[in-house]
Amino acid sequence: MPKAGPKGDKGDPGSRGDAGTPGFNGDDGLDGDKGDKGDKGERGSAGIGGFNGDDGMDGQDGDKGEPGPIGPKGDRGIRGNHGNKGEKGGLGTKGDTGIPGIAGPKGEMGVAGIAGPKGDNGNPGVAGPKGDSGRPGYIGAAGPKGNDGMPGYPGVAGPKGDTGRPGYPGVAGPKGNIGLQGFIGATGSKGEKGNHGTWGYPGVKGAKGETGIGGQRGFVGSPGQKGEPGQSITGTSTKIAFSAFVNPPISNLQNGMVILFKDQKLNRGHFYDPSRGTFQCGMPGVYVFTWSLLISGTTELTTQLYVNGALTSTLVVYNPYRRQSSGSNTVMVYLNVNDRVSIRVVYNAMYNGGVGYILNSSSFSGYLLN
Repeated sequence: MPKAGPKGDKGDPGSRGDAGTPGFNGDDGLDGDKGDKGDKGERGSAGIGGFNGDDGMDGQDGDKGEPGPIGPKGDRGIRGNHGNKGEKGGLGTKGDTGIPGIAGPKGEMGVAGIAGPKGDNGNPGVAGPKGDSGRPGYIGAAGPKGNDGMPGYPGVAGPKGDTGRPGYPGVAGPKGNIGLQGFIGATGSKGEKGNHGTWGYPGVKGAKGETGIGGQRGFVGSPGQKGEPGQSITGTSTKIAFSAFVNPPISNLQNGMVILFKDQKLNRGHFYDPSRGTFQCGMPGVYVFTWSLLISGTTELTTQLYVNGALTSTLVVYNPYRRQSSGSNTVMVYLNVNDRVSIRVVYNAMYNGGVGYILNSSSFSGYLLN
């Protein structure tokens, strides 16, 4: 018989077998010793309510107990169903006012009762708050004219009233006779500048007067003093002077415009440019400038003399009646070579959309003083 070989290596575990059939329950074991009392368990959930038991037999009526104290007012119960309409009961005593119930359905209209006697008037109520004002009523028809009343007694004189506005200009009176020519009076001293008056109403244009009688020729004046010799440069005269007038009249006056004095009468040195209304200095020194304006149509015209665009002096001519008015101004300034001098409009007060003019007699002049 062959001899057994050596023991082989341990094989891999086999797959798990199927569960076996459960065995029979074993016999009960012996009772163990009583254990210690366990800890108190948590309170269990409420159990299911039991069925109501059968009603017991009625007991004998007990003695009537004393009335108990009035308990607290219970909650309002659920409204019950409408009961059957009962028979009409007799009129009971008036009970206490109950809690208002829920309004029932509207009943059928009953037969109108006999009107009772009129009750006594109640006491007047407390006056309510004042109501809002009503809308104004329609204007009623004019009533008949009343009879004249008796003349009243003279009243006490009232306080003096405020000064009234200036009256409108009166109608032009008839033309008067030409008076005799008077003597020329002495020139008075220049008065102080008055305050601006209020604008008056335009007067009615008067009739054109007749040409007056020419005056007598005046006496020849005495000769003046001989002037000082003028300065000279390189053998030529250095006197500088100009004089120019407005011609034709200037209209459409705009703020900022340079007034053009085109009609030059004198232009010694040729430093005045009539096409531009500008004087350009050709020699340094002190200069005297004068401008005179005659205006019409505008109620106020303000002009200013400018040196190189800088304001130097102002002239205001007032013309409240919009006929003709004039004014002039003179100023001395020191100029350097190529400084420019001009007259500009800075304010033109027109009246009711009219047209203002600078008339022909207006002039601009200047000369070198030293």
